[in-house]
Formats: sequence, structure tokens, C-alpha cells
Amino acid sequence: MAKCKICGNTNREGIELHDKWICIDCCVACSIIVKCGQIETCDNSTKTVIDETAIDKTAIIHEDTVIGEGCVIKEKAIIGTEGLALSRRNKNRFCLRGHKGKVIIKNEVLIGANTIVQRGVTRDTVIGEGTKIGPMCNIGHDTIIGKNCRIAGMNQINGYVEIGNDVYMAPGCNILNRIKIGSGVFIGIGSLVMHNVPENTTVYGRPAKPKKKSITK
Repeated sequence: MAKCKICGNTNREGIELHDKWICIDCCVACSIIVKCGQIETCDNSTKTVIDETAIDKTAIIHEDTVIGEGCVIKEKAIIGTEGLALSRRNKNRFCLRGHKGKVIIKNEVLIGANTIVQRGVTRDTVIGEGTKIGPMCNIGHDTIIGKNCRIAGMNQINGYVEIGNDVYMAPGCNILNRIKIGSGVFIGIGSLVMHNVPENTTVYGRPAKPKKKSITK
């Protein structure tokens, strides 16, 4: 069991920031600043800051979460919670599956207020470097999002989705389970994506369809 770099105690839950293990109790209790290996506390701050990563005090960070440098995690975000992954049992009864994966957040990622990022069931949930996610989004378990994506507010991304680099999702979109979205895709506001989307494509609508090319006379 890991030993907290602040209080020295062991804790079942904590976050890993560049080989520095910080227990949840210390993250909630005070702001943490790590510079050149020295740890200082700033009680008046509303954020936890580690290697220039800022985590609001109201955010919830579960165990098995790895966060990169220069990230911002906004108010009441929840990182690493379990998703609704179910197994069917006898007499059509369902039970939750165990979640063995982590949440891996790369460098310079923004997680908006009230956004949920679920930990993986069979693999890690990954948010790529430089990606920005707006408020009130849901990132499903086992989802992999590439670099420099822009995901606006109130987007629903379900489990096992794979998103390439430089993808833009306008507000209010829904991505069904196991969909693959190529790099450079633009998804219009309120779209329902039910099929894979090839790279450098613009789609919109419910269900989402490719934008038709205009015919010039």
C-alpha cells in the first residue's frame, strides 16, 4: 500500500502524480504545491496543485487514477468512479462487473465542472494530451480519447469508444458504445453517433450523417 508524501500515512485511495502518491485526505484538507521535490501547503487556496496540475477541492479523485502535468480539474468533477458495466446472471438478474482498469489523464488536460470520467473495466480509460473536456460530460469506461480534442459541455460518450486526435464535439452529443471516431472529425451540436466515423469527416443529426458536399453550377 502506498505511503502519502504529505502525511506519511497509508490510505486505500489516492492519486498518483509523477511518482508522487498523495492520499485523498490530504488532497481534500489543503492545497498541495510540489516544486523541486519540496512540498508546501497553502491552506487558503481552493485548489490542489501538484506539478502545475490544479484540482479543485470539490472534485472527487478515486484510486487508480494517474494525472499528468499541467492539468486542470474543475469543480465537482468525478474521476475514476465505476461505470454501469453489467453481467447477466440467472433469471435475468444483473450484477456489476469488476473494474480492473485505471483512468490515465495525460499532460495539459482540462476536465470541466461536474464531468464524470469512469475507470476501465478491461482496459484503462485514457484522456490524451492537450484534450479539453467541458462541463457536465460523461466519459464512459474503457474509452480512449486522443490528443488535442475539444469536447464541449453535456456530451455523453459511452463505454469502449475510441476517439482519434484533433476531434471536435459540439455540445449535447451522444456517442454509442464501441464507436470509433477518426482523427480530425467534427461532430455537430446534439448529434447521435451510431456508426463509426472515418477521419476528417463532418457529421451531424440524429442519427449523425456525413455532411453532403455542395454542388456548384
